[in-house]
Amino acid sequence: MVSANTNAKNSSDVFTKIGLKKDNTDIIDCNFIKKNNIVGFKMDELANGYITVKNGNLKSLLQNMGIDNTTNFPDSINFETYSDVLELSQDDVNYITDKYTKLIISDTNKKNYSKSRSGRNKN
Repeated sequence: MVSANTNAKNSSDVFTKIGLKKDNTDIIDCNFIKKNNIVGFKMDELANGYITVKNGNLKSLLQNMGIDNTTNFPDSINFETYSDVLELSQDDVNYITDKYTKLIISDTNKKNYSKSRSGRNKN
């Protein structure tokens, strides 16, 4: 089962908690935040805090990540435009749950991930 709870006050201030459960057992919990022009994602299996990105100059970020052709990517995401796309129907939730729960359970293990401080100011 996939559940999402949000306390979105407006399109500039959003906090959403997303959970995946199987047979009433928590598999993964993650959080999505958006505060003004900063977007963040937190998942304990990936990081011990939020991974955040400024919603601007995204083409440059993608190029730094090794993506060569960024022509079709926007430089920033207009969340008002994408909010309808991000809404999941119950059919979508069922499909995602059925298709990906086994994959997530079998491949999500803390041994598969490492922490890195690359790209951060170390001063």
